[in-house]
Amino acid sequence: HTSNTADSSSNSMTIRATSPIAAGEEITISYLGILLYADTTVRRSQLLQTKHFVCGCDRCSNRHRPDVSGCIPCPSCHARVEGKYLEEDVMWDDEENNTGAIQYAHPRITTRKNGTESVTFDCPKCGAEANDNADFPANDDSKLLNTLVKTVSAKIANRLLEVHTDEKRVKGGTGKKPTDIGKDVAIDTELDEQLYEMSMSICGSKHWSSNILLLTLLTRQISKMNARLLLSRLPTLETLGEAIDSLQRLYRFIESLQLKADSNGGGNGDGCGGKLLVDATLNVARILVAMGDEKSVTYARYWIQKINRHVTLFESVETQTVCRAVMGSKRETATLTASIMSEGAGVSKQLEGADAMMSLSSGNSNDNGNVNVEEEIEEENGEAFVVDEDMMSPSKKKRT
Repeated sequence: HTSNTADSSSNSMTIRATSPIAAGEEITISYLGILLYADTTVRRSQLLQTKHFVCGCDRCSNRHRPDVSGCIPCPSCHARVEGKYLEEDVMWDDEENNTGAIQYAHPRITTRKNGTESVTFDCPKCGAEANDNADFPANDDSKLLNTLVKTVSAKIANRLLEVHTDEKRVKGGTGKKPTDIGKDVAIDTELDEQLYEMSMSICGSKHWSSNILLLTLLTRQISKMNARLLLSRLPTLETLGEAIDSLQRLYRFIESLQLKADSNGGGNGDGCGGKLLVDATLNVARILVAMGDEKSVTYARYWIQKINRHVTLFESVETQTVCRAVMGSKRETATLTASIMSEGAGVSKQLEGADAMMSLSSGNSNDNGNVNVEEEIEEENGEAFVVDEDMMSPSKKKRT
């Protein structure tokens, strides 16, 4: 329900609502940060390590609905390459209408006789099960797959915690030169792209690890587009279309979780994105406004509508002002455009590109919907970060 900030000078803490709270309802604070969006195994493990308790909340106990954040394409319904890797059409499942062509198995935690926990993947379509102790029916690779999913989740959870720590350190001042920070960002991007490909090839597009890594890559891509705007250079339609495609995928993921932390309060068709996607949505809308044409501005308003209720209720006055400018009159929008471009010399050429961007964002801009980074990665000492090769899909392995 809430976020909190501490003030050491006054020895006080400010608690701010991030979602609607009913009268008499318990007020809750998440200890997990970005791992709030992880599966139950990762969340419980993190809480046990850092807070020393096993969480028994409704979500962690799977009392009311399956753990959708940890779902993977069913290994029985969809055969895998070498028993590990998803076929391309299964890996990049992007079914907005939920037609059911791809069947998903959801994780369920059970307790063994010795007190340890076991994860079982249940498929509601075929009724098959896979767990730590028994193989999937007629599939000798299920135990290996279960181990791979656990390993991928753990690797990506550790990486996200590392990124979160680095972001805090950067905000507090690193003492590094800008060129050194740029090299770090390039290396981090390559590493995260490899982890993203690994997660997609093993866990699929609806797994939490694929989506939170996608958000990390999208955030960097948006930063690059904003940097171009400051130099009076508009992003290409392809780049912007890929960013919008990624944002659409993330909205579908967040909506599937049905978390209160990302609820807009409901009832008015604003959509669901809540706290997690406010910044990305707002930045995409601002970039669309900067494109300058009427259709792009209309498309920007479509995105602002998704976060408008949340921003109005829970975000800062500055954020509310930007949203109102996008949703407001032509004069307000023109003022916002000038503000966005104020650091540059201005853009003399406008692109009539909203129709093309809408087409690109539907998933046709890229064979797999991945976020592309335009510049080549600058390597230090001729070495590049790589993930374990035996966990990478043969068609997705990067050079060492």
